[in-house]
Amino acid sequence: MVHTFERWETLHTFSLIIDRYLDSQALTSAAVPHYQLSHSFNSGSASLASTVMNLISKPLVLPKKPSLPHRTSIATVCVSGQLLDKLTAIAEAGFDGVEIFENDLLHYPGSRQDIYNVCQELGLKIEMYQPFRDLEGAPNPEELKRSLDRLERKFQWMDELHTDLILLCSNCSPSSVSAPDYL
Repeated sequence: MVHTFERWETLHTFSLIIDRYLDSQALTSAAVPHYQLSHSFNSGSASLASTVMNLISKPLVLPKKPSLPHRTSIATVCVSGQLLDKLTAIAEAGFDGVEIFENDLLHYPGSRQDIYNVCQELGLKIEMYQPFRDLEGAPNPEELKRSLDRLERKFQWMDELHTDLILLCSNCSPSSVSAPDYL
């Protein structure tokens, strides 16, 4: 009975040592491959102390971010908060890119170049500007001209953000028409 308690106490002590080491490296036990720990502790050839010292003395190999066949991005409209907080959260979540929502641009006190610089620092590519509304279906040539002028200004914004993709929403205005001349 005493032997079992001492073994448990020893295991618990070494578990705390490993946890402290991982904490000092800003890691969690999830970062250590399970097979490495279970193989080491189940091996009859090495003592528990030497196993722990062996684990602590070797640099931990962190699992790499999975390699996906595509880039991942999320729109800033999908995240709550101010734009800088959104961008930080998006980067910390592991996204490759961000889709900048127009309202976030309009309410940001800095410049579009500032936003681009922040994204660069966070490792985010600005994948898209969104949305651009009511381009097609203009009820008359003057309205179409206004929409095209507005689109030209958005292209200038996109240049400042270093992106070449824009999300065009369908026109759902009651005054929109389906005449091919105005599409």
